[in-house]
Amino acid sequence: MPAFASIRSASYPEKVKLCMKYGRTNTAAPTDQQLPQQAISDHVCFVNGSWSEDDRAGVGMLLTYREQGVKWVARSVQARSPAQAEAIAVLHGYRLMQDWGCHTGVVFSDSKEVVDSLAHSQPIYHDWRSSNEVWEAWLIHGQQKGQFKTL
Repeated sequence: MPAFASIRSASYPEKVKLCMKYGRTNTAAPTDQQLPQQAISDHVCFVNGSWSEDDRAGVGMLLTYREQGVKWVARSVQARSPAQAEAIAVLHGYRLMQDWGCHTGVVFSDSKEVVDSLAHSQPIYHDWRSSNEVWEAWLIHGQQKGQFKTL
């Protein structure tokens, strides 16, 4: 629980850094190691997907601009796997940033598979059931000329 307490008491920029650290190192608790400042954008979109075995799923996105929440979206979606629900969440995060006119931004996801899928010059598919969403997100990433990042 100490890791969660440190997140709750941290300032917004520190929370972003802690989320980035969790995503990159998969550690159970944060350390004081600082991440590169250039990794943080004015627009940050936190996304998450959930899934149940009856193919029902939900996604949530929180878009922030300069540490202030500007839009929260939650919706029910259909997904055939947890990976697809996470890929849908990332795709919707990218679309949300586009709808708000963001030219740069970071989408934070807790899905290592989706983050890895979008980190290559061609998308990598870890789960074929999420291939359409990964492909669409990868296309948006390309349209933004790498100005959207997924961590």
